[in-house]
Amino acid sequence: DIMIIDKIKFPIYDVLIIFSIIVGAIYIYISMNKEGISKKNIIIYFALFFFIILLCGKLYTFIEFRGKGNIWSIGVTGYGGLIGTILSSFIYYFIYKDDRFIKYSIISLPLMYGFAKLSCFFNGCCIGIPYNGPFAVTYVFRNNDSFFPIQLVETISFVFLFQICNLINRHKNVIYITLILTFLLKFLLDFLRYSHLYEFLSNNQKMSIILCFITIFIYFINRYKKTS
Repeated sequence: DIMIIDKIKFPIYDVLIIFSIIVGAIYIYISMNKEGISKKNIIIYFALFFFIILLCGKLYTFIEFRGKGNIWSIGVTGYGGLIGTILSSFIYYFIYKDDRFIKYSIISLPLMYGFAKLSCFFNGCCIGIPYNGPFAVTYVFRNNDSFFPIQLVETISFVFLFQICNLINRHKNVIYITLILTFLLKFLLDFLRYSHLYEFLSNNQKMSIILCFITIFIYFINRYKKTS
């Protein structure tokens, strides 16, 4: 029942991060193609999409570790990529006034984030709380200590959330529903992260609260504009 992970002599972290972005991009492309959006607009969006995701992913890591390390050589955090996805879709909207890009980009968030956590599982980062029960993961390169497999739980949870949100993609409030559920799920699962042992709320949980309130605020602002 215990999984043992040793150091992999392969850039598994980078490969899986890129894979998670590609998976999300494929979903977005298929969805936009079904909507009849021109190939030119899709290409323009993806140029913005990939650049901002990688930039925000690295910036979030850089800030989280308080400026330690080179910003170009440090890893890309899943939450930073999540913020990058939101930002790129909104930038595109303000330029081209097409909110379909926002909808499908937002729905893709839990899918990309879920797959991105596989990179953390094999890399031995973002580990769970100390744990020796069923399905515990032991990292040889972490003094053979055992931890709760929070990365795998996040993968399963967020991919399942994606499936739910995709099923209701025609709902008028699917963007807000997806964002709020994503932030709420991330907030709750972070209690099982090792970093939570030493702080009341982790950086991810603080960011989840902030983003959740911003989402709710925007929802009520837009609702007020439509009714006034």
